[in-house]
Amino acid sequence: MVDDQIKGISKVYRPDHYDAANAVGAALGQVSGDVNRIYSFEGKDKEEVLKKAKNEAISNAISVGADPNSVEIINIEIIPLAYLPGDSAQVRVKAVGSLKLDV
Repeated sequence: MVDDQIKGISKVYRPDHYDAANAVGAALGQVSGDVNRIYSFEGKDKEEVLKKAKNEAISNAISVGADPNSVEIINIEIIPLAYLPGDSAQVRVKAVGSLKLDV
């Protein structure tokens, strides 16, 4: 990702196996699942609606390869929408987990 010569630098040092660094980083990275939907809270328990959205985000993360034991919710946004009826809001939930490695 870095040229062999860089203006103003006398020598570029490359560690052994430098060309595999991105592959290792990708393998150690986390995977995510999210939900971004408009919900009506009218006549519903808000916490129950949020619980369903969280569970869906977790399920989405697991379905793309996250280890179920490592998944956690990292972000919840609730944006009220005054122009829609029924106490509506846009709900965004993001879950992340470590990549499940089959060893």
